Amino acid sequence: MKRVHIYSVLVLSLCGCFIIHELHLPFYHEIVLYVINAVAVVLFFFQFELSPQEPLNERYSNICEFDEFLEKLTKSIYTMASKGIGAIVILENQVSLDYLANSAVILNAKFTSELLESLFERDTATYQGAVIIRETTILSAATILPITRETIQQQLDSSMGTRHLAALGLSQITDALIIIVSEDTQKVSIARNGIMIRGIRSDRFKGMIKSVFITPKCSNIQTSSSNQPRTRLPTDSVS
Repeated sequence: MKRVHIYSVLVLSLCGCFIIHELHLPFYHEIVLYVINAVAVVLFFFQFELSPQEPLNERYSNICEFDEFLEKLTKSIYTMASKGIGAIVILENQVSLDYLANSAVILNAKFTSELLESLFERDTATYQGAVIIRETTILSAATILPITRETIQQQLDSSMGTRHLAALGLSQITDALIIIVSEDTQKVSIARNGIMIRGIRSDRFKGMIKSVFITPKCSNIQTSSSNQPRTRLPTDSVS
């Protein structure tokens, strides 16, 4: 029922935005865009509640490792944004992205801030394309994401560039969380499950990623004895 109500508001808002655009009413157009963005945020944060049948993510088995990774990732993303460096970073979830990585530059390298930022430096071979991260490993770089006709037809915001279109399209067919850094606006966006939220601040950025990858089961690992060996979750071959 909640899903129906929220999607109804989103559909009505989109229809209103189209009508207002046709009638040339810029003031009301801004109001409707604000409503659409607010609904998108609600859908993103409450997607687990809206889909209770979806299993919780078990990609990260060590919450300490994840927190350290997230801090470094956040630093890199906002460093690139401040420098106007465009980037697409894909956090693999349960659906395997091997089919994309296999046609890119395979790295299988331990994640570091320095390595991630270097991959998007201008005039490098890996500047164009996306980076795929599996757990805390940079799986591939220079990954080409296809832009589908459906994605273009569904896009109402004319300001969305190629990176954002490609990320949105991938989020519609996988469960990955996709981070986009705009070269033009220096803003950070996140796409997941066909929803894109733009202009995200760093504190909110961390919360959105944790809402997808941190589960109660992960946090319970903290209580285990440090002398006991940790059981690593299998790397699943799955936005």
